Amino acid sequence: MKITIKNIIKENKDIDPKQRYINGILNMIKPPYFNFLKVNEIPRELWKDILDNIFNTKVTYSNNRIYDSNDNNIYDEDYEGFWSKSEYDTNNNQIYYEDSDGFWSKREFDSNSNNIYRENSDGDWIKREYDSSNNQIYFENSDGRWTKSEYDENNNNIYYENSDGRWTKSEYDENNNNIYYEHSDGRWIKREYDSNNNEIYQESSDGYWEKREYDSSNNQIYSEDSDGDWEKREYDSNNNEIYYENSNGQIMDNRSSNSLNENIDLKQIYINGILNMIRRPYMEFLINNEVPEELWKDILTKIFNTNDISWEKRIRDNKVYYELIIQDEKGKQLYYETHDYWEQLIYGYHTRLDMDFTWYINNSGIKKVTFIGKHNPVVYSNGPTGYSWSGLSDDIKNNKFFDLNY
Repeated sequence: MKITIKNIIKENKDIDPKQRYINGILNMIKPPYFNFLKVNEIPRELWKDILDNIFNTKVTYSNNRIYDSNDNNIYDEDYEGFWSKSEYDTNNNQIYYEDSDGFWSKREFDSNSNNIYRENSDGDWIKREYDSSNNQIYFENSDGRWTKSEYDENNNNIYYENSDGRWTKSEYDENNNNIYYEHSDGRWIKREYDSNNNEIYQESSDGYWEKREYDSSNNQIYSEDSDGDWEKREYDSNNNEIYYENSNGQIMDNRSSNSLNENIDLKQIYINGILNMIRRPYMEFLINNEVPEELWKDILTKIFNTNDISWEKRIRDNKVYYELIIQDEKGKQLYYETHDYWEQLIYGYHTRLDMDFTWYINNSGIKKVTFIGKHNPVVYSNGPTGYSWSGLSDDIKNNKFFDLNY
């Protein structure tokens, strides 16, 4: 039956006809509201009064959307009949939602507008707790997952734990620099900082460490790590880098008073330049670049830090080539090169594993790491023998020694 004033007036005899009509509409209207108003030819000048009564607040509407006095979208409707409703608290947080598909969700917020509870018609729920600084300190959901967190007075996360059994701990200094980190899998990192918050020391559970020094302008002037690598730098008054030197023999000197070269002869200047450029295979480099043979030993001694260096000229197939052998002070081979072949080794001690080790690489790209302890040697290799190369830690696999262009 079509809704008219005559149909409604009998039930509202004691009020004016307009209000009787609106009251009658309010008794019958259901979402989708705009579709109801149009189908029943409700005068458009009455729509706002009707919608104000439905939502119990002054509303505005446009394009089948309704907004409350705070401009929150409290109702939507499309032309296919789908609709949704929302409710908001005094802080404009959405606390309720429902739609024509039967889905609904509810939310609760604390006084700081942090969402502390949520549930929906699918049976999902989430609980959260926050500290006085609005840091989330607890989370739990309907799947059984939970997390706990703790924060210091500066809002740094100092502890985290979850339902999977994983946890992390952190410590911070007075300047909020992270000075300690620990993970439930056994990993840890320690850091130290200077008064300008520059990191000057780092040490980790895998045995790696690094030291740094800075000048008064916070330029890094020195670094050294557990792999034996080091770098030195100098800067001018405008913080331009004017000097650089590293453990590989690379040198850059743009100082106006060149202390590197001013007190040494031309021979040493030449050697310094070669050390800055030389790459494996060393003998081939020296020959191809026509480096005088009388300088070869000086150059190779700088690279390998040993005097046990020898080479011999050989002839094969009417071609002249050299055989180079370099050993340490104990007679262990460090480097070998002959025609179209070279190999290099490094010997050391792994603190964390308490084992000696040997690193090996040759020009074919064969790489080996051998750990030697109280029992049989353990060999990792990228070749067909030994344990898989991928089982090594990244700090070993990615070491520049294993780069063929090093």
